[in-house]
Amino acid sequence: MKEDGFEFEVVEQDGSPHHPFLPHPIPGDEKRFAVKPGDVVKLIFLYRDPVVRNGQTFSAEHMWVRVTQYGQGCLIGQFDDSPQFSAILKAENEVRFHPKHIVRFWNEDNAG
Repeated sequence: MKEDGFEFEVVEQDGSPHHPFLPHPIPGDEKRFAVKPGDVVKLIFLYRDPVVRNGQTFSAEHMWVRVTQYGQGCLIGQFDDSPQFSAILKAENEVRFHPKHIVRFWNEDNAG
């Protein structure tokens, strides 16, 4: 967090029903570790410097990321939407993350 200005929140399966901003349980490790390029996943970004807008403080943001490749011990992706509460992250940035950071898959939100 010191260097980049953000970090990812890790939400374990047993903690997800109690998370204040996750309306659905997170996928199991089997699904998260089977992620592949082309998948669109939701990550929770925690910001070092919260943003204040209209008297409300935002210190985290949920964003969709399209997985583009596997890196060394991590996944690499690009934002599928634009950050709203960060000046340090831009839509064209690549982000590196671990499957444990995934809290949702796009197809779960848009299934039949």
